[in-house]
Amino acid sequence: MGNKVSLGSVVSLYYRGGLKGEEPVDERMEGDPLTVMIGDMKLPRGIEQAVVGMEAGEEKRIDVAPELGYGEYQD
Repeated sequence: MGNKVSLGSVVSLYYRGGLKGEEPVDERMEGDPLTVMIGDMKLPRGIEQAVVGMEAGEEKRIDVAPELGYGEYQD
């Protein structure tokens, strides 16, 4: 078994994000992945919480509640 992501881990992510049922508004699926340290608050709290416990190469679909993401939708 590989190392699991924990607070302070540096991770590299490919991702696709947006509102449920709509086209992605942001994605990085090719080229260099997004590299961040878990716990440095560069990702929404809900994404950081969902990544903790994952292993290298693991894929996961994450649904983030607005209060753990970017807040409620506003026009």
